[in-house]
Amino acid sequence: MQSQERLLDELCAGYSEAKRFKLQRVLTLIRLLRDDAHGGGREIAGQWEGVRNELETFSTRRAVALLEVLVLHVLVELLPTDTFLDPGPVRLSWHGAWNQLEILRARDPGLPEVPRPGEAREQTFDRLLEALQERGAGAVTLGRLRAMRAHLDGPEKAQEAWRAVLAVLRKEGESGPPNPRAVTAALRGLCAATFERCDARAVRDLCERSPALFDPELSWMHVWATLLCGEESRARDLARDLEPFGGPLPSSLEELRGRHGPWADLLPGRARGQGTKPRELACDSRRRFSAAVFAVFALDERERLVVLALDSSPGLGDAPLERARERGGAWRRIGEPEHELLSTAQSVYRLAAMEGRPRSRLRGALGSGSAALVLVPIWDGDHEVAGWVHLECEHALLPSEARLASVARAWRTRVAEVGRSLPRPGAEAETLSARPMPSERQKAARRLIEGLGLKLARRRVLLLEYDGETVEPALVSAVGQAFVGSPDCGGGRRALARARRTRGAVFFDRPGSASGGSLGWHAEARSGAVVPLEIHGRRMSFLVCESTRRGDQPLREERVRGMLAGLAREWRAACFRDAHRERHGFEPAFDPNARFWSTRALELRALATAQEPICIVGPAGAGKEFLARYLDFEGALRDTPMRVVRAEGLDVGDLRELAAKSLEGPGECRPGLCDGERLFLLSREPVASVLERLPMPRPLSEVLERTAVEIPPLADRRDEIPGLVLALAKRFANAQGAEPVRFSARALELLWRQRWPGNLSQLSGLLYKLALSFPGEEVSAEAIRHLGHGFAKKLRLRMPSLRPRRLDLELALSSSRNACGTRNKTGAARWLGWDPDTLTRRLEERGLAEHEAGPKK
Repeated sequence: MQSQERLLDELCAGYSEAKRFKLQRVLTLIRLLRDDAHGGGREIAGQWEGVRNELETFSTRRAVALLEVLVLHVLVELLPTDTFLDPGPVRLSWHGAWNQLEILRARDPGLPEVPRPGEAREQTFDRLLEALQERGAGAVTLGRLRAMRAHLDGPEKAQEAWRAVLAVLRKEGESGPPNPRAVTAALRGLCAATFERCDARAVRDLCERSPALFDPELSWMHVWATLLCGEESRARDLARDLEPFGGPLPSSLEELRGRHGPWADLLPGRARGQGTKPRELACDSRRRFSAAVFAVFALDERERLVVLALDSSPGLGDAPLERARERGGAWRRIGEPEHELLSTAQSVYRLAAMEGRPRSRLRGALGSGSAALVLVPIWDGDHEVAGWVHLECEHALLPSEARLASVARAWRTRVAEVGRSLPRPGAEAETLSARPMPSERQKAARRLIEGLGLKLARRRVLLLEYDGETVEPALVSAVGQAFVGSPDCGGGRRALARARRTRGAVFFDRPGSASGGSLGWHAEARSGAVVPLEIHGRRMSFLVCESTRRGDQPLREERVRGMLAGLAREWRAACFRDAHRERHGFEPAFDPNARFWSTRALELRALATAQEPICIVGPAGAGKEFLARYLDFEGALRDTPMRVVRAEGLDVGDLRELAAKSLEGPGECRPGLCDGERLFLLSREPVASVLERLPMPRPLSEVLERTAVEIPPLADRRDEIPGLVLALAKRFANAQGAEPVRFSARALELLWRQRWPGNLSQLSGLLYKLALSFPGEEVSAEAIRHLGHGFAKKLRLRMPSLRPRRLDLELALSSSRNACGTRNKTGAARWLGWDPDTLTRRLEERGLAEHEAGPKK
C-alpha cells in the first residue's frame, strides 16, 4: 500500500485531491483483480463481493485518517501559543481533507459536513471526534486526541488524560508488545502538560525514568528541563549529540531565549505560527504555576501597598508576608523591580542567571532561593499601574507573557476596588497650563536647559513644575524647534504621574503602546523622556524632552546624565532665590555647589521636614537667619509664616511660654507651630550651653537637642565669598539707584583670603562703602586696602603656606573648578596667593593630590 501511494505521488504531481482519491480507488480495484486472477485463473464474476468489502474497508480507513487530520487541524488552531504540545506535522491541508471527505460522503452520508459559518472550533472538534468513534477508531487514538483537547482546560486535566492513555497502553502491553510510537507520543504529551504547569523538575525526573525511549522531541524536553533547573553544563552535555530542534518553540521558552542570550543555543526552534490567546485565568494559588510565591498587590488612594493575595511554599513560613510589608515604597527606589514596573507599566522579569548572583540574593524576591521573578502590571482605566501580580519560582521557567496577562486581567476588578479614589493628576486636561510665573525664574530655566548643549532642530525640551497647590503642572520654559504652535495632548500627564510616583525617569520610544497609547505631550512625538529634577515634599520639577524621531533619547546619554544632577541643584537654587525675593524683598547669594551647602544638603533637607522647633547655632553674622529661611523653604510647612527667636534675649518665662504654645498647645496646633507660626531658635552658643543657662521644660530641651544644626563662620565657607560680594554689591547699588560696582580678579582674591571675624556683617559693611564710593566702577585690590581702615593693618595678602589648613585647600579647589567640574590648581593657587608648585606640594602633604576635594559643580 505504501509503495502504491509513493507511485501515486510521483505520477499525479499537481493533481487535485479529488482526482488523486479517485485514481487511488481505481488502482486498488486493479490490484484486487490482479491478485484474484493470479489466484487460479478462475472467473472473477463471483468475487465482486470480496472486492466490494475490501474497498469499503479501505474507504473506512481513509475516512478515519481524514477525520484524524481534520481533528489535528482544529487542535492547532485551538491550542494557545504557549503550549508545549506539538500535534505533529499534518500532511494534508484543511481544504484538501474536506474535499476528500466530501467524496466519501457520497457512499457514507453519516460523515461530518463542512463546518458552517460561525460554528465554534470546539463544536467542530466534538463532531469529528464522534465520527471517529463511530467508525471504530482505536481507544489509544481517541484517548490521545482527547488528551490533546484537555490542554485547553488546563494542565491538570491534560496530565490526567495523558496518564489515562498510558494506562490503556500498559493494559494492551499485557497481551502483546506495546506500540513504542504510541508510548513515546503519550510521554511527550505528559511532559508537555507538566511543562505547562511550570514544573520543570517533574519533567526532568520523568525523562530520566524513561531513558530507553529515544525520541528527538522528548530528548530536547529533557534538555530544557535540565537547563531550567539550573544545570546548564549538564544540559549542554545532553544536547551535544542531538540534531537541532526544528519544531515550534513554546512562547514561554521563546521569550526566555530573547531575555537571556547565553541560552539561545539550548532553546532552538521556530516561533509557533498558529494558536489562540490564553483564556482569562482566575488564579490565587502558587500551585497553578508550581511557584514558590504567588502574590497580588494593589495601591490604595494614598499609594500604600495592600496585599490582596499571598500564597507561598510552607517551607518559607511567614517570611514572604513580612518581606511584602517591607516592600512598601520600593517603587520609589531606582533599581528595584517595582520601580521599573511603575515607570514602564510593563512586566518586569528577574532571572538569577542573568544577574549573576546566588538565588538567595535575587532582588525583589519575597522568598529565599528563588531563581526567577516576574511582576505583571494590573492596569486601571487609564492604563496606569494600579497593582501587580508577583510570581517567583525556584526554577527559571515562568509562564508566557500572554498567560500572565490573563491572570492580571482576572484581578482588575479587585484591584480597582482598592484604588478607586486614586487621584489622576490632570487627567481631564488636554493642554499645558501656563500660569503666571516670575520672569527671572523663566530666564533661569531657559539658561539651565540651554546649558545642556542639546541639538534642538527636531526636539522640544520643557521644564515643568508642580507648586503643591494644584495637580496641574506649570510650564516654566519651553526650548526647541519641534511642535511649535501645535496643540498638546494629555498623554504626557501619564508619564508625569509615573515619574512622580516612582521618583525616577520615564522613557518612551513609540507613538503608541500596549499600555495605553502615547506618553508624549504632543501627539506627533515619537520618542521622549520625563526626568525628575527635584521631588521634595509637595514641590516637584521635571525635565521633559520630546523628539519627532524614533529612538531619540538624548537624556540617556552619559554626558547629559552627568549634568542632570548639577542642573537639578541649580534649578532648586533658582527657585529658592526667587521665593526669597518674593518673601523678603531681595535676591540672596546662594550657591548650591558651595562646600557647606552641598556636603550638608541631605542633612538640611531631612531637618527641613521636621515639624518641630529647629535650633540653629553659629557665630554672630554667620547667616543663621538665612539658613532658617532656607529650611523654611525646603520644609513641609513652607506656606506657614516663620517666627525667628534669638536665644540671647530670652528668659525663663519666655521659654515656658514658647514650650506651652509650640508643644502643648490646642489640638488644632501642629508641633513646630507657635501661634500658627513655624519656630526657629537662633543661638550663638552651643545648645548645651543654652540649656545650662536657661532651664527649659524637658520636652522643649529634647526637641532642641534633636533638631540643632550648626552653621560655620564665613572663614570656613570662604568659597561663598565671591558670590556674596557680587550679590551684596548689586543689592546696595539698587538701593542707592546707582550702577553696581565691579571687582577685579585680584580684588576678589584679596577678599577671599581674609578672616572676617565679623562674618557677613563685616563683609556687608565694607561692600556698602565700596558701593557708595565707586558706583559703576571697577574696584581694585589697592582700593580695598585703602578703604579697609579698621582692618587694613590685618589684611592678608596671601594665605599661610607653611602649615595650611586642609579646609582652606579644599575651599580653594572648590572655588576654582572648571566648568566641567575638574580641579584647576592654577586658579586655586591664585585664590591662596601662592605659586602653583607650592600648592602642589601642600596637596601632596595633605593627601589631596590624587582625589578630588569638594563637590563637583
